[in-house]
Amino acid sequence: MLNNRVHPFRLDLESGTDALTAPAWIAMGGEATIALYELLEPHHDSFVARINATAGLRWMPVVRQGSTSRTGQLTRQLA
Repeated sequence: MLNNRVHPFRLDLESGTDALTAPAWIAMGGEATIALYELLEPHHDSFVARINATAGLRWMPVVRQGSTSRTGQLTRQLA
């Protein structure tokens, strides 16, 4: 869990990486992004298992959220 001093740094880091990667996702386009996501999604549990094995359970906790509506969330974000 992040403490109050680290949280602003984390938000700034996330905003920075979003800004750096946005041109690639924009160039790829919404339909291709969704197609890539749908190609990778079935392997989600394997990716998380590898993360757990190499980095531990506390690394990237957001990837452990339920996958039931991730495609829908991605579609809404791209709209």
